[in-house]
Amino acid sequence: MRDDRDIRAVAWHLPGSNNVEGYFQPQSGTTMTTVIQLFATEPVSDLQRLQRELVLAHHILDRDGQGLDIAGHITARMPGAETFWSNRFRLGFDEAAPSELHQVDMALNVLHGTGEVSPALDLHAAVYARQPDVNAVVHTHAVNALAL
Repeated sequence: MRDDRDIRAVAWHLPGSNNVEGYFQPQSGTTMTTVIQLFATEPVSDLQRLQRELVLAHHILDRDGQGLDIAGHITARMPGAETFWSNRFRLGFDEAAPSELHQVDMALNVLHGTGEVSPALDLHAAVYARQPDVNAVVHTHAVNALAL
């Protein structure tokens, strides 16, 4: 797994960013707090690190225009796991937070978290089942692509 310096380096070098804080300017008032809290606390496990990276991925792609309303999904799993993590259904990328992550099995049964996950995650489960070396799946609906 990458360490936090690698995550910060990714955010630092994204177009339009001068630093991590500058890149994650809040659109609704809580996004900045969520992201800063993620960096302020040191993860104590690989799972916490995975959850942190998953939330950050949502926010990075949102700022890049990849999150259109609730369309698109990002999932991640621990290497070799038969479960994966996703943001709660009906939340936008900009609303991602550790408390909104759900752990699901390959049949999309929620094992951790309350609420639903998107039924479209069956595509992610199929990728994980077929490709054991894949530990993250990203599916977005960029505004420019939807105009076609």
